[in-house]
Amino acid sequence: MAAIQTIRKWGIALLVVIGLGLFAFIAEDFFRVFDTLFGEDKRHVGQVYNEKLAINDYQSLIDEYTEAIKFTRGESSLSDAEQNQLKDQVWQTFVNNELIKHEAEKLGLTVTDAELNNVISTGTNPMLMQTPFVNKQTGRFDAAQLKQFLEQYDQMLAKPDQVPQEYIEYYQRLYKFWGFIEKTLRSSLLNEKYQALVGRCILSNPISAKLAFEGVSSKSNAVVASIPYTSVPDNDVKVADEDINKLYAQYKEMFRQFNESRDIKYISVQVKASAADKEALEKEMKGYAKELSEGENIAATINQSSSLVPYSGLPFSKEAFPNDVQSQIDSLSVGTVKGPYYNAYDNTQNILKLVAVSEVPDSVEYRAINCANTSLDAAKATADSVIKAINSGAKFEDVAKKYNQPAPGVWLTANQYEGQSIDADNANFIKTITTSAVNSIQKIELAQNVVVVQITKRQAMKKKYNLAVVKRTVDFSKDTYSKEYNKFSHFIASNSTFAKMEANAAKNGYTVQERKDQFCNEHYVANIPGTKDALRWLFEAKEGDLSQLYECGNNDNMLIIYVTGKHKVGYRPATDPEVKKALRQLALRDKKAEKIMSQLKGKNLQQALKLPAASRDTLNGITFAMPAFVASTGGNEPVLAGGVSYGKLNKSYGPVKGNNGVYMFEVTSRTASGEKFNEKMYEQSVAESYLRNVGQFTNDLFSKAKVKDRRYLYF
Repeated sequence: MAAIQTIRKWGIALLVVIGLGLFAFIAEDFFRVFDTLFGEDKRHVGQVYNEKLAINDYQSLIDEYTEAIKFTRGESSLSDAEQNQLKDQVWQTFVNNELIKHEAEKLGLTVTDAELNNVISTGTNPMLMQTPFVNKQTGRFDAAQLKQFLEQYDQMLAKPDQVPQEYIEYYQRLYKFWGFIEKTLRSSLLNEKYQALVGRCILSNPISAKLAFEGVSSKSNAVVASIPYTSVPDNDVKVADEDINKLYAQYKEMFRQFNESRDIKYISVQVKASAADKEALEKEMKGYAKELSEGENIAATINQSSSLVPYSGLPFSKEAFPNDVQSQIDSLSVGTVKGPYYNAYDNTQNILKLVAVSEVPDSVEYRAINCANTSLDAAKATADSVIKAINSGAKFEDVAKKYNQPAPGVWLTANQYEGQSIDADNANFIKTITTSAVNSIQKIELAQNVVVVQITKRQAMKKKYNLAVVKRTVDFSKDTYSKEYNKFSHFIASNSTFAKMEANAAKNGYTVQERKDQFCNEHYVANIPGTKDALRWLFEAKEGDLSQLYECGNNDNMLIIYVTGKHKVGYRPATDPEVKKALRQLALRDKKAEKIMSQLKGKNLQQALKLPAASRDTLNGITFAMPAFVASTGGNEPVLAGGVSYGKLNKSYGPVKGNNGVYMFEVTSRTASGEKFNEKMYEQSVAESYLRNVGQFTNDLFSKAKVKDRRYLYF
């Protein structure tokens, strides 16, 4: 990313700075409005114990994580899906850190600066390998590189006027990234300390070790008579409310929820292109195809077309293009135009023109001297002086020092620019870097500046394509959207209640959909993007409320919502329809098991196999440590793993109740592994297995922490 950083000063960086300024301005107004609408109490997005996470702090964490990810990937932005995933990660990290911090404070656990510095000096923590401070020779984290960077950063702060702006920007980003790593590392170490403390509380014993050894030291084969629960019709057994209530007491923890949810019915209308819209686009695309065939100004044609795939005139790897375009590349010859053609996968019309094919390095290392001066002519003169000095025998690095520039070797890799929108200056810079010979000196003239570069290395030569792509979504027109909006609005106005809407939806071309358990920590209502206002309304609404008409999606969707149920944090009652439905299935299984077991009472394996509903299954290589899979009932049965592992040879056992049916079995053979019992090793193995289960301790901490997730107010 440093290559792009070198020329950010003359292009993209300015846009980024302006964009961040605009965001700060908008965010300031947003939070002011938020205060007005919701009051001070709702200016936090969540709570763990008594620790509230303010909106501003949450956004700062999101920004911090976003910048760290962009820095490590060398990307300038994240997709909406990635942003949503990151928001969830930030929240989960905050919750976990607060849970551990709460316990650590009670125990007096801390991570000292000395401990943190020791981990950094040792350099073996996997997190450190995600930093740029990795020695290319050893492949390990190099604390000396980190120290050198921090010293250079302090020197830069002391004399910022002597360092080019592009280096200041890069060093600032790297410094922030290291701060993020250091903070994350400290939290991780505290978590490890707490887990280690919990782990020391887990002990095994010789009896458990012996049982664990016996569970894997022999393998058994068996014949099984299997009668699935599906062989008994539901109507043949009766489930009473008393049965459900008993099961509720037994399985109550299954019905505990940690976030509020809502049951809804809704009508979603997605606007699509009309026949007239499709015809207009096809006509427009044919015009672009003609222009590309004539080939006068390809870049101008692509820009005018508003293509979803930008064009810079640079050769890109095949993988940089959309999947559907990749599949077409090999069928094209240089100079040919294909299309327009329709691609159903992304609903687009497409035109392709292969301009050229070339072998280009995927990675280039270069050094640069910024020749910025009072005017462009002065900058050109400075560049000429630099080149003259180097051509006369001066070392590149020595000349750079005269201009107070470190000029380190910087790698430009294809994934830093391929597939992105690239302006003229960036395209010029990249083209020069990737097409120049090693050790050559090049003067790159930009719109407002001049840079002198030296190519030091070229790696991974790869076939690349200068491909012009016009990709346009087959979209609806404003007139089409207006017609659909007016139609849906009229439908809502003509049906004053949701019951009437539901009754009349089909005849008007609409479908009523239902969603159970729309949780407050989801980003969208019914998986429809752009529904944050609807989500906020939903969790403030009462059961039976009907929403307004929301315009959402990607500016292509309309939505109306009806609230059919509300579920608070805590245990769902036994009377809840979904709970009752789940418990009834468990009750049916138990009742069917009783009925089948009564039929098998007093019978041996051979007699059981003669029953009409019975199937013969063979189990091979069964151990106590591995559940037995029964083919005829289609599931794993732990009860058979235990029974077959410890049953006597040639003796009928059962009936036994399993997850998917009732079984009788007979162990036919058993072979020992020959392994000798190592008591100490198996005690340690058992303790580790216990520790894995205890490793879920955060779930227990979570349930006690009174965690409140109110991010729906902010999504």
